[in-house]
Amino acid sequence: MKAYNELMKYREDYTGHYWNQMVEVNNPALDGRTSYWEDRILQQIRFAMACSLAQEGTDHALIENVSEKVLNLKKTQGYITKEQVLEFEQEMMSLSEKMKAYTVHCVAHAHIDMNWMWGWHETVSVTIDTFRTMLNLLGEYKDFTYSQSQASTYQIIENYCPEMIEEIKQYVHEGRWELAASTWVENDRNMSSGESFARHILYTKNYLSKLFDIDVDTLQLDFEPDCFGHSAHIPEILANGGVKYYYHCRGLEGHSLYKWQSPSGASLLAYREPIWYANSITGNSFSHIPEICNPFGVKDGLYVYGVGDHGGGPTRRDIEKLQDMNTWPIYPTLKFSTYHNYFKAVEHAKDTLPVVDHELNFTLTGCFTSSSRIKMANRYSENVLVDSEYINSMTHALLGRPYSNKGFEDAWQKTLFNQFHDILPGCGINFTREYALGKFQDIMAGANTIRKLELENLVRQIDTTEITSKLSHEVETAEGAGVGVHTRRMIGKEGVSFNLGLSQNARYGGATRLYTLFNHTAYTAMRYVEVMIWDYKEDLNQLAVYNSKGEALNFEKQEDGYNQYWGHWYTRLLVEVALPSYGYETILVTQKEDMSHSSAFAKDSRVNTYMDYTLENDYVRATFDPTTLDMTSLFDKVREEEMLEEGKGAGFHYIKEDGKEANAWIVGRYVAIDDVKRECIDIKKHKGATAESLSYTMKLAHSTLKVTATLYKGKHSVEYHVETMWNEIGDTTYTPQLNFQAHLKQHTGEFIYDVPMGEVTRLPLVEDVPASSFGWAHCQSNYGLYLTSESKYGYRGLQNSLALSLLRSSHHPDTHPENGTHSFDFVIGVGRVEEARQEAALLNHQVDVIGCKPNQEGSLPQTMSFLKVEGEGIIVDTIKKAEGLDQAWIVRYHEVNGLETTVACQFAREIETAYPVDFLERQVGEELTVEGNCVSSLIAPYSIQTLYIKAK
Repeated sequence: MKAYNELMKYREDYTGHYWNQMVEVNNPALDGRTSYWEDRILQQIRFAMACSLAQEGTDHALIENVSEKVLNLKKTQGYITKEQVLEFEQEMMSLSEKMKAYTVHCVAHAHIDMNWMWGWHETVSVTIDTFRTMLNLLGEYKDFTYSQSQASTYQIIENYCPEMIEEIKQYVHEGRWELAASTWVENDRNMSSGESFARHILYTKNYLSKLFDIDVDTLQLDFEPDCFGHSAHIPEILANGGVKYYYHCRGLEGHSLYKWQSPSGASLLAYREPIWYANSITGNSFSHIPEICNPFGVKDGLYVYGVGDHGGGPTRRDIEKLQDMNTWPIYPTLKFSTYHNYFKAVEHAKDTLPVVDHELNFTLTGCFTSSSRIKMANRYSENVLVDSEYINSMTHALLGRPYSNKGFEDAWQKTLFNQFHDILPGCGINFTREYALGKFQDIMAGANTIRKLELENLVRQIDTTEITSKLSHEVETAEGAGVGVHTRRMIGKEGVSFNLGLSQNARYGGATRLYTLFNHTAYTAMRYVEVMIWDYKEDLNQLAVYNSKGEALNFEKQEDGYNQYWGHWYTRLLVEVALPSYGYETILVTQKEDMSHSSAFAKDSRVNTYMDYTLENDYVRATFDPTTLDMTSLFDKVREEEMLEEGKGAGFHYIKEDGKEANAWIVGRYVAIDDVKRECIDIKKHKGATAESLSYTMKLAHSTLKVTATLYKGKHSVEYHVETMWNEIGDTTYTPQLNFQAHLKQHTGEFIYDVPMGEVTRLPLVEDVPASSFGWAHCQSNYGLYLTSESKYGYRGLQNSLALSLLRSSHHPDTHPENGTHSFDFVIGVGRVEEARQEAALLNHQVDVIGCKPNQEGSLPQTMSFLKVEGEGIIVDTIKKAEGLDQAWIVRYHEVNGLETTVACQFAREIETAYPVDFLERQVGEELTVEGNCVSSLIAPYSIQTLYIKAK
């Protein structure tokens, strides 16, 4: 081995720049160039040695002998001729058959980053130029093959250059253009919701199969070369979409070819790229192949080549080199191929491969927080689409209303595009952010419009004939008031709102007002709902609120008296009301029957009233520091347990990350915490019938936070609402970050986080980690403290604390990603992990309020549940109409407790038939037993189940 090692070192130290460059040899005038022949023999020696090492040194002696001769020639004459190389090859010819037994599947692709360091216009241009080059090369080289991922690239061609589609289709059917896509884009694997993964597969496979007239079952690959980590339940998710093979680059070390298994037991044949995914062809491209192949008895290797990240793909240079190198005698067989062909060639060894049964994280942890507006847009897009589909499904089932298939599909495609691994993680430029947020506004406009119209149609069918509204005034002015006004996050009398839900404009007046409240979750739960009353001319001090059973509801006025908005007056009520699972309740706002009078004595100031910095109900007591407004205590009154560490508590922190380490991708080392000026002013305490709250303004460095911490009557948690003007700018000195951290009094050292279609348990880590909506710190006896958010993904669980990352002003590649206004909510609470799941669902799916007309005839009751899903550890992902089928619905859910569970679905209509389906909504199991409007099914631990339900 001495001569071999010296030869390789000589090459690297002295002539690496020369030998590493292979000269094209198609031109006879270049055929005698010394650099080509030197590189040819050296690379054959290198590959032969790689094979020998993988086979315990069987050919070391021969390789060492040739290496010594080559080295001596290089030292004595300074170069190696063609004739000498041919002699050396002849000397090693006994190895040729062994070398040629290895087949390298050379897969050409173009990694096209969507809107990374450029805008949409350039993404379109890059895609078209790349595809044109590939079509030209496919026409010129009859053995050449090309693979392209991402359904969105084909939609670009269809929209901007449709004449290419037929050319591509021809090569697809020849097997030379591989559709290497099961997702709309190469999407982020940690922050995309589980339902988004299902829609990636559904819309991608349906779109490509229709566009190119192919069988959807031929699309078996999920190609994700550049994603920043991979969540634990992805094998289970992809198995439900007919995906068998997985290609990635980041998130794992030690294995290149392996079996990736989810907690459910579902697995994929996976390949982790050992080099990189955007390679050119050199003589040193294949020396790693024997090391990957030999342990598993396979002779097929994979090599991915082609220019990226800005498109381009392979060039004539690469093709010519491969064709020439395939003639080298002491070298593997090089084959223009596809990903599918490679995976099929090694699939026989799947059961002998190492098994990886965990998440493939964490890489580039800054991506869980950077550019928070994009992350807010993603969460709201996913939630509003799921909510709107459920509502439209309900009106379709109950009223025969048309279902907006095309509208939802278009909105989902925009959402899926924004989940590209450089967009959602926030590591793009300002063009990236602006385009994503523009598409977000389109998504919200479409989904909210569908939901509002369908809710109003449904409410018009509620029977309220026994309720009359007495008009005590000649002219009612409420109709039309409040257009564009929301209750949550109302700022001042101007009505400026960050709310992304439905406005509560008035439809009906009178002394009696009816409102229908819609719950978009699977939980039958007590909700605290703000209801806006416009131009109410009766006595506000005599208001009463009742549910559909005539029971009085607890409520409070949010302000004293009337508030004006463009000539109309409103009063906001906070109502405590139980709402059924995936259903609605109609409430009545009217005057009390017994007109009791308030005290005639006005409040005076004979004694001093002290500010109380405590929020308390029957379940918890939260105490705040009078100066910093940090939460110093969170006491569980039921268990009589203090949850926070004395002297540290929970609160906001201004963190300085090391700016040299930090950017959008990477959270830098914390170098300082709370070393900036901080003061809390304008502190107000509210104590009402349904909630207590503390509101204050915090001035922090150059920024301002308006904070309201609210404890509702029936909750075990405190909800924070934050509106901030964030003026912090990061640079290479430090990156400013805002987080909220809770220090734990007791902790087992274990955290549970929800992830796409499941949950994971993680140990403490001095890094940010991703979660879909909550993090739960196990404190004792299946009890703990949790944080949940409606728009944040980055959590940090340490040995004695749990933190939520809120904002971070990274300086590269976007120099000002966070400057401006932000609005977000999060919750800190105590309870079991089941309570954390429920709180996360309620926070992420707010209640819609629609005015209802008294004394109207209708076919619907004043309260009902459209669907009840019962089963321990069952999380419902979606309810939608089945694709292309009327009076048939899809219900999808997953199991998180790790137990085989019977799931009962009770529908609002009689069921004709039901059976399990995959993500493409094709039957995958036997018909289920139906009893009236109920169907039951058994779900395996940690699995996903999708049911097709057809009504009678």
